[in-house]
Amino acid sequence: MGPAAKTYVEYEGRVSRDYPKFLAIAMLPCHMLWPWIANQLIDFVAKSNPYYTGWFKENETEPNHKGHLEKFVDSHVGPKEKKKALTILRDGMINELNFFRDASLFSYKFIFQRQNSLKRQPLFLPRISLTKSHCVSHKHLRQHMTTALRKDVVDGPSFSQDLFNNEEIVKIRDAAIKTEFIKGMVSGTLNPNYYGGYMVQDAAYCFDAVKAFDEAARKMEEQEMFEFSEIYQSQSMSLKEYNKEFVTTWHLQNTKSIVMGPAAKTYVEYEGRVSRDYPKFLAIAMLPCHMLWPWIANQFIDFVAKSNPYYKGWFEENETEPNHKGHLEKFVDSHFGPKEKKKALTIFRDGMINELNFFRDACLEKLI
Repeated sequence: MGPAAKTYVEYEGRVSRDYPKFLAIAMLPCHMLWPWIANQLIDFVAKSNPYYTGWFKENETEPNHKGHLEKFVDSHVGPKEKKKALTILRDGMINELNFFRDASLFSYKFIFQRQNSLKRQPLFLPRISLTKSHCVSHKHLRQHMTTALRKDVVDGPSFSQDLFNNEEIVKIRDAAIKTEFIKGMVSGTLNPNYYGGYMVQDAAYCFDAVKAFDEAARKMEEQEMFEFSEIYQSQSMSLKEYNKEFVTTWHLQNTKSIVMGPAAKTYVEYEGRVSRDYPKFLAIAMLPCHMLWPWIANQFIDFVAKSNPYYKGWFEENETEPNHKGHLEKFVDSHFGPKEKKKALTIFRDGMINELNFFRDACLEKLI
């Protein structure tokens, strides 16, 4: 629990314990502040804005509207109680303010400790880039994986591209770009609740996936396949580093704090099974998101407005040069041969379906 939520919970607990009648006052801030904000700004919010329907329209009220709670307070709290009520209302308003500020990662300071905190701040999507999702960290992986690649790797027939261009895989990747999640990002209208849900499920995946990479690294070291062991250790380190961001930004510390959805659960079980039964092929299981995300970005980036909140944080981050081949693809191309193609295709296909289902699950679409 972050500092703003923790303080808010403690505040309401204290009021309910010491001044139970005044809990009605403690309930007022969000019941009055949210409609007031919506009414102030709704005329300036584009209807294509993902927050228009889900927040501003939802909280908008008629002029001079008075809700049931306000009417109740007006009839049950009198002038002699005004001073106490004002103190409790003020503390509740500060909690609301800090809740907003904490969501955008501003310094957590009370209003009376920093007067300029009253300046209006823009709304932001949570600041974990989708790029870093369970594909972790293309940037982290590039930093670590380079040392795991053989120095004599040369370009040639592409094992990884053969997998990606397989007829069955083409159908899966085409289905991925038709998901509501991807279409919402392209148009910039993706419901922020779905985005948030996706990131929470991604956290569940990332917390649990560490075990799969650690186990595969250990098994590869026992088999003296050290280059594979190094790659899996690098991915494990990247995940552990990335997971720290879930703590600071999303206030999620481990999988126990999350109800894992079907797509994340299946993905975790899939990687666990591969790491346990076919540890060498965990490199193949890593390929789908490392190849699918850049492919999607390249398909759409020319059609995505630069003002789109996902343009810089997803499409531009995942865009690659024509015919670009990443370190993982090069590694797979140089360490897998024709005799392993059948097994690799099965594992790659299952990984691609997991990617597709992760997108579908985010917007409550039926899983494949």
